[in-house]
Amino acid sequence: MERFKKISLRLLFPPLGAVLISVPLAAVLLFYVFFSDHKNTPVAYVTYVLSAYALTILCARLVRMPKPDFRTRLHQNPLAHHYLTDIHVQMRVSLYRQYQSPVMSAAKAIKLAAALVSMLSLETAMLEQFGNGQDPGFRQLMTGLTGGCACLIVLGMGIYMIVRAGRRLNEMEKSSQ
Repeated sequence: MERFKKISLRLLFPPLGAVLISVPLAAVLLFYVFFSDHKNTPVAYVTYVLSAYALTILCARLVRMPKPDFRTRLHQNPLAHHYLTDIHVQMRVSLYRQYQSPVMSAAKAIKLAAALVSMLSLETAMLEQFGNGQDPGFRQLMTGLTGGCACLIVLGMGIYMIVRAGRRLNEMEKSSQ
């Protein structure tokens, strides 16, 4: 794992000379491919990969910043600072994590079901707005498949919660006897 990390860091952050050579080289090769009608040749595909890599290492080089202490960086972010210092936020997070409350589990399941329904309505609206020239059967099929998957997920969650609650009730009865 350590070796993979070193290799990936060397690829993402090569020496400055490699960055300064790869960017103009990629630009020249792209110019050659676009203006000489070699768009579907192996040279073009190598050029596309090289230009993407050159852009990636250039952006990585430009964005690279000094690394302050991690905790200091967290506290500089207003949302993270709020999360780390506000007692009410910490209590809610600890309730979700520590207590295996059936009420909290049900609340999370209801939120997931609401998100799935929102996704389905968004899909319907997007297909209506941007699906110009598409077959109405395609829209019906896609909406039906997404709705069916959402229903299966909600049904699976419900069955899981019922089975889990039954097991817990059985455990509670055995421990009380």
